[in-house]
Amino acid sequence: MDHLVNLGHGDIAFLREPHTNIFTSEPEGGLRDALSCHGFALPDTRIWGSDFTLEEGFAAAEWVLGLPERPTAVICAFDQIAIGLLSGLAKAGLNVPADMSIVGFDDIVSAAYVSPSVTTIRQDRIGLGRAASKVILKQINKATAQERCICTLPVSLIPQQSSATPRS
Repeated sequence: MDHLVNLGHGDIAFLREPHTNIFTSEPEGGLRDALSCHGFALPDTRIWGSDFTLEEGFAAAEWVLGLPERPTAVICAFDQIAIGLLSGLAKAGLNVPADMSIVGFDDIVSAAYVSPSVTTIRQDRIGLGRAASKVILKQINKATAQERCICTLPVSLIPQQSSATPRS
């Protein structure tokens, strides 16, 4: 979030999984908090539910282009959505990042090989696997159900070509 705000973006949309669950509500809440810290908001009208496929990302371009006022940047919950969105916006004649910046999440390999390459957030997959296995082992070794476990893992920004300062 800091990356986009530091570039000058304030009107940001968010593409996430359509069903609210722990994997979507936590990032959405974090995004809202981060924007609020910078004096911006993430209204519900700037959130679109999308399955994490290229096709859904492509379809999301129509939603973004149909908004009364276009956001200057879109954050996608998954790189697959970001790549599909990139393609849909290009087909509509928009130039990413000149017309709109895009940021994905996951740092999948293909994000670096599309044009423009997708700015993404890398998560610690090994750490995620370790944390998940610890929770599973605890669950197996306990007779009672475990309460909710919250694990915070480090992430890092991988700046690529899909984000830039917004047009004035």
